[in-house]
Amino acid sequence: MRSKFYQLSKRVFVQKLPTIIVFAVILSISSVLISYKDGPASHGEHVTGAPFDSSVYCTKCHGGGNFGASILAKLFRPDSTVVTAYTPGQNYYFVIIYKHTSGTPLHGFQTTSATTANGTNVNGWRNNLPAGTANRVVLGHNYIEHTAPFTGDTVIIPWKAPAAGTGSITFYTACNFVNNNNKPTGDQPVKGSYVVAEGTAAITNAASAVDVFANKVKPDLTPELVVYQHSGYVYMRYNNTGDNQSGYISLTDIQGRIIYTGKVSLNKGNNIFPVQPSNAGRGMLIATIVRADGVKTSKKIVLE
Repeated sequence: MRSKFYQLSKRVFVQKLPTIIVFAVILSISSVLISYKDGPASHGEHVTGAPFDSSVYCTKCHGGGNFGASILAKLFRPDSTVVTAYTPGQNYYFVIIYKHTSGTPLHGFQTTSATTANGTNVNGWRNNLPAGTANRVVLGHNYIEHTAPFTGDTVIIPWKAPAAGTGSITFYTACNFVNNNNKPTGDQPVKGSYVVAEGTAAITNAASAVDVFANKVKPDLTPELVVYQHSGYVYMRYNNTGDNQSGYISLTDIQGRIIYTGKVSLNKGNNIFPVQPSNAGRGMLIATIVRADGVKTSKKIVLE
């Protein structure tokens, strides 16, 4: 026969169950919103405000702040001349400048380029991306975005114009000016677009020989592996300095026993992977990632 204490405990738990479920949902949503600090596309979100993004941008989650924020996003020739028409096959730089009149916000961004006529993806983003950014694919579109909040006011992204006949191209950019409270409140998102027509006149040899941006783009050349815990979850962050490729991640204990293993897709730049170690996956572990090109990176970690 069940004790009265058991019956009372069961009744209280059932009464509290809806509250527990709601709290769990809120906690889960909060974790997702906070985790966008490593870039929305790493979580499948495309929020540039483009028509193929359903015109949605960062206001989907963030708002309530006012830093007097604005952005300037334009395409430049290597000699720093702003262009409104591109020459097929030539190299350019897409430059985003953050502006604000008050406060000391951090910045995050997401940008993409597509044909103006029908929104066809144009992946002109070159491999030498600046540190703290990544090229990620969501629903057939390439998005360049932050992998951690920026403190600087300028992002310079190398871009190569597509082949002749592509037509006019639009760059869609959304930036979020955040107060860094790890919540979606008190932030000010802004967005913009920039159209460049297809041109025919080639850049002169003298102009193309001068590249004032090259030394300002600082790629992160270290294949760094970072493991961290957030809201009860374990994440691996890896900076892929090679080409887009597959890889394997694993967690083992110091005796070499496998705690977790999985196959992943590696975009160039920073990549974030959630891992689900077993209950035995605590204490000192060894995190390893092996790329398809043979590059292996390991790191000793301690999980509590």
